[in-house]
Amino acid sequence: GIRDVAVTGVQTCALPICWSAPYDLPSLPKALGALGGVMLCLGTATQCLLKYRRHPLQGDPTQNTTDYGFMVLLFLIAASGLWLWSWRGHAHLALALAVHLGAVMVLFLTAPYGKMVHGFFRLLSLARHAVEQRQPNRLGLGSD
Repeated sequence: GIRDVAVTGVQTCALPICWSAPYDLPSLPKALGALGGVMLCLGTATQCLLKYRRHPLQGDPTQNTTDYGFMVLLFLIAASGLWLWSWRGHAHLALALAVHLGAVMVLFLTAPYGKMVHGFFRLLSLARHAVEQRQPNRLGLGSD
């Protein structure tokens, strides 16, 4: 999300400055990543709580497993990223890295079957619209 864009943007700008990963805490990529990880943990935990407390008729009960699974996975990615950062130099760093990368891999593997597929379909829709706009209007219906 926005955290990834911010961190990637800062990392791209940091290349000419000759910063090299892993970044120390006073650096902008580390600060933005930590802030984004904490906010993602708080956001997903709050979302789960609000979904649990809402009236059953306000949602589709058949989607609960998918919704909770996605929110828990996002929380796990953010929390394991923070865990990975906090265990830097620790003997169990490899375990933290394996958990974090495993959670990220599960997110990408399950993306086509969950709500994240909307982004891909939206991209295809925008590309199709752009192609259709370049073609002549043969029917003369509408002004776009």
